[in-house]
Amino acid sequence: MINVEVRFKLKPKLVEKLNETCDRMIYTIADETLNQSKSVIPYRTGKMYNSSINAGVKGSNLNYYIGSYTDYAEHVWNFPDNTHWTTPGTNNRWFERVWKEKSKLITLNAIERNKL
Repeated sequence: MINVEVRFKLKPKLVEKLNETCDRMIYTIADETLNQSKSVIPYRTGKMYNSSINAGVKGSNLNYYIGSYTDYAEHVWNFPDNTHWTTPGTNNRWFERVWKEKSKLITLNAIERNKL
């Protein structure tokens, strides 16, 4: 077995630029996941859907998140897969499902939007 160690000395401006780019990438991934989820967030009264869309992406400094901010969202999130949804095409675990299905596309879009 061969072990190789490589060390880089980066200029502070480059480190700052890389950190900013990573931060924008994480934000963009969260934003794109939210946007891709619009058609699958349950919409019986619109309250949960609207809370998700209107809240947008929250957080800062590489720690971003999206959510559905109603007192019952967690309950709906955990509904079984065989639930009869009032709005066709909606489902449980909406953000998670979108990420599983579209993570490559979402990541490629984030890269494209945040090129150095």
